[in-house]
Order: sequence, then C-alpha cells, then structure tokens
Amino acid sequence: MPTPRAIRRAAVVLVAALAALLLGACSATSSTAPRAPVAKVRMLDYGYDPTDLTVAKDAEIWVVNDGKVPHSWIIPKVGVGTQDLPPGGSQDLDLSGIPPGTYHVTCDLPGHAALGSVGTVTITQ
Repeated sequence: MPTPRAIRRAAVVLVAALAALLLGACSATSSTAPRAPVAKVRMLDYGYDPTDLTVAKDAEIWVVNDGKVPHSWIIPKVGVGTQDLPPGGSQDLDLSGIPPGTYHVTCDLPGHAALGSVGTVTITQ
C-alpha cells in the first residue's frame, strides 16, 4: 500500500505533467497570426484623414475616432466597415477579399455624410 508521501509525490508529478501539457498547448504557434494594420484612418468631426486612402489588396487598416461624436467608416458597395465607434474608439478593419478598384467610403450615421464624412479607398493589386 502506498504511503502518504508517495501519494503526494505522485500528485505533484501529475500536476506538473498537466501544467507542462497546458503550457505547451498555449504556446503553440498559428499559421494565421494577426497582421499589423498597414494604414491608419482618423475619423474627425466631420471628415476622414486621409480623405482618399490607397492600400494594397487584402490590407488591414486601423480606424480611429478622433472626433467628439460617434462615427463609422463604411464601404457600402462591398458591405465592409467599422461599427459605430465612440469618441476615442478604434477598430482594425480587414479588407481581404475586396477586388481592386476605387470605392466610395461614408459614415452611415444620419447627416454625417452631408457634413463631410465621405471619401474613397483605392485597393491596388
């Protein structure tokens, strides 16, 4: 019959083995690591900086609301864009799969486009 000391030792070895297994699983690398944004768009009251953006195909951009009210950055033709971002909010936006071309960009909050929150994004090969 095992002694209490032997049982404790076996328990410690088991816990160490489980910890090593879990840590190994957590540190595994992924082939789909996140990409760094290649451009930044600032949403202002009322407009974008830059107004006209050019990026390569499948780019990821970082959109930041530097205004004092909520704004969005939407490409209506392809249905891609940010959420309504509060002042100080930001969002990475993946443009993967959008064919090369020039697209109209707008803030879809009521009245914002009429006040100047419009622009273009050109996606190149």
